[in-house]
Amino acid sequence: MAVPLASPRPRTDLRRDCPGRKWTFEPAHGWLWFVPTIHPTRAALQATMVRLLDTYPPDDVTADMLLAESGISRGSLYHHFRDFKDVTDHAQVERFTRHVDESVTAFTMITTASKSREEFLAALNNLTDHTQGPDRATNRANRVWLLGQATNRSTFREILGSEQQRLTTALTDLIREAQSKGWVRDDLDAGALAVFIQAYTLGSVINDITPSPIDPEGWTHLIKFISVVFCEPAPDAPR
Repeated sequence: MAVPLASPRPRTDLRRDCPGRKWTFEPAHGWLWFVPTIHPTRAALQATMVRLLDTYPPDDVTADMLLAESGISRGSLYHHFRDFKDVTDHAQVERFTRHVDESVTAFTMITTASKSREEFLAALNNLTDHTQGPDRATNRANRVWLLGQATNRSTFREILGSEQQRLTTALTDLIREAQSKGWVRDDLDAGALAVFIQAYTLGSVINDITPSPIDPEGWTHLIKFISVVFCEPAPDAPR
């Protein structure tokens, strides 16, 4: 199945580390990426599990809920997946992939649409306001939970790790592009900045669960202050 790319494709193949997907170019449609076709029953089970996980905490979702919601038999479930944990893992990776795609698209648009360092920084600050908002608390908590699961389970770590690597690689490439335009200090390591951006995005999960949280505006102000620092020219660079 071919899926058109909604935004301009960056110079690098951002999905090169995503198993089963590949880019192709068609003159009539531009850049497309392909997803391998899976059995309709398997796809329905996985899609239903994604919806359930979007609605309920993972520990509250049961096999009976999945079967009732999907209308698929227990036998079919175990025909297409090893067990209930297997379908849960695949659904969680699909949800994580959705986050990766959103993040890459957002950062790509910032890099390609900006015409100056000032525009780039303003767009980055707008993205910070969006990702650090209270409405994203559930999303942050889910990502932390998934990363914790990957730490303790080698099989899940291998699956999730490829998506995490794809995000870090994509952000690194986009930061290098911003550095080449003079919008980000070129004396800073692009890969380290890519990890740092992800780290501070997740960092506010600590504040999300604290009984007496700090003022969220203080947190975003700190992030924006740091962003100004790494978007400034290097000390020995011409201004």
